Amino acid sequence: MKKLLFLLSILAFSNCKSSDKTENDALLLRDDPRYFQQPTVLPKYDFQKSWEAFDWGETEAERQASDDFVAKSGFNHFNAAFLPQKPDWRALDKKYQAFLAVHKNDSRINNFRQLGSLTILRNHALLAEENEKDKIAFYTNEYLEAGGMSTSFVYYCIEALKNHISAEKKAQYASQSISRFSIFYNKVEASYDESLKIVIAGKREHEIANMKEIKVKLAVEQGFSDKLKSFSASN
Repeated sequence: MKKLLFLLSILAFSNCKSSDKTENDALLLRDDPRYFQQPTVLPKYDFQKSWEAFDWGETEAERQASDDFVAKSGFNHFNAAFLPQKPDWRALDKKYQAFLAVHKNDSRINNFRQLGSLTILRNHALLAEENEKDKIAFYTNEYLEAGGMSTSFVYYCIEALKNHISAEKKAQYASQSISRFSIFYNKVEASYDESLKIVIAGKREHEIANMKEIKVKLAVEQGFSDKLKSFSASN
């Protein structure tokens, strides 16, 4: 059961909805009251389709404690799966910096850094700002220093930065992302078959669909892991 809870928690706030959904489908799919019931939009940029899974603990209590801590910042991981109707990365940048200054020594601060940087860069489309390379570099570094492991997201960050960072830094980011994703992938694979049998036996259709979605997302991430190797090889 512990393995099952880990796998199902992956999709709790994993990715922005893909373009084959209507604008309201994302909200209809979520009945958890912790999701903000706000208007959402479809991805405008490819990087907004990138996937992220947050591994914030082995137990439900650990994950809940991290959720509660991050929620104090005004960033909400249950909302990270949706794109805002009115993105405003500058407002979130101020909120991020203020929270980081106060809580930088908290043991869970990396959970905030990981979610906050992802939200600013991806959901609020800082990655699309051609004249904000310094900000993009800052939040890319924040994401990776905090333990971010999405190969698709890191790939788009490196692409957006272009020559703003060195080949050595690109190789470092690529290597970190590939390594972390590999560990995460193996963790999921080790528990996947057993967990799938449990949800099938229980005829839990929604969770069965979620389990299948995990497999699809991991395959995509593996493809981006291969793409990232070109940055490592070029160093």
